[in-house]
Amino acid sequence: MFPGTKVPSVKDHTNTETHQVPEKFNGRNYGVHAGRGLLVIDIDDSSTVPNWILQLPNTFTVSTPHQGDHLYYIIENAEGIHTRNLKWGKIKYKGACVVGPGSIYDHDNCDNAGE
Repeated sequence: MFPGTKVPSVKDHTNTETHQVPEKFNGRNYGVHAGRGLLVIDIDDSSTVPNWILQLPNTFTVSTPHQGDHLYYIIENAEGIHTRNLKWGKIKYKGACVVGPGSIYDHDNCDNAGE
């Protein structure tokens, strides 16, 4: 990603087959791609999260700058799971990504207040 932004610095950022992890990020952010068994639940509005989310097991969770959370789950069966935008946030799977933990971006360049 370009420094201080959520904008991908590679042309085909949804093609995980061609991605390489650089030795050094050189001040750049990075994205975590969902899919291949990794599901990310992106909570934008915790006041409207459905009860079934609250009942999920504890997992690796990253707080977002806009008072949300990214919950990372490893799943074995992805049948029927798709990226979806919901009232309270998003379910991210194949082809979707979130800004990686530890990335820093300028909130003036943040086009989606819940991410």
